[in-house]
Amino acid sequence: MDINLEVQTGQEGSSKGRTANELYHHILGEMQQNPSVLPISVYKEFLRFFIATFGNLKYRAADGKVKDIKCMHARPERAVAKLNQQQNMILPTSTISQTAIQEAENRRRISNLFQHEVVWDEKKLRAERIIRVVDRPVNIQYTLNLWTKYVADMDQLAATVRLMFNPTMRVNTKFDKVSQVFLDSESDNSTITLADREDRIVKRSFTLRLETYIPNPRFKVTSTGEIEQLGVDVGLDGC
Repeated sequence: MDINLEVQTGQEGSSKGRTANELYHHILGEMQQNPSVLPISVYKEFLRFFIATFGNLKYRAADGKVKDIKCMHARPERAVAKLNQQQNMILPTSTISQTAIQEAENRRRISNLFQHEVVWDEKKLRAERIIRVVDRPVNIQYTLNLWTKYVADMDQLAATVRLMFNPTMRVNTKFDKVSQVFLDSESDNSTITLADREDRIVKRSFTLRLETYIPNPRFKVTSTGEIEQLGVDVGLDGC
């Protein structure tokens, strides 16, 4: 969907009494209501980041060898079901899941603001104007669960997780390289007895809080005054 800004401002009554900011905001509002304009989805990217990060945890086994553990996306009840079903599931392991999302009132801006930036296009070798309604600040809560057979393994992994937050962890995705993750709380060890098995599994949970912004669709202002939607796969690190 393209809108010619020069035509809009020149139409009788369309911009009368409006400031440039009000006109930009009006046009962006109309474009965002178009069903073909899709918001940028960042939730999967955040999960991929956490799975990759906590999939690099290591511990020293009883035989003295340093071993890696895997991380998968699963809620605790699903992880327990897998442990019950799969007799040969390798422990220790870890799981991560998104549990809540809340608007960050203390970081919210007034609703009629929009961002107007200039970014450099490496392919076209020229600067381009990018506009969008201000992004929405949110706090996303995740639960990281560690699962081990032995308390000694759990102590090693839990200590490693704590050291990853000093005091925060920085997110690194194709959409976001500045958001921070906080370690809000940690539960005590709990022991789970699996059905039809003699194994007793030690579990520890960590509550993580990601302070970030959900990006609004971005639009490019061309040299002819048209406003064009940018693809959802365009990175945000330049804006």
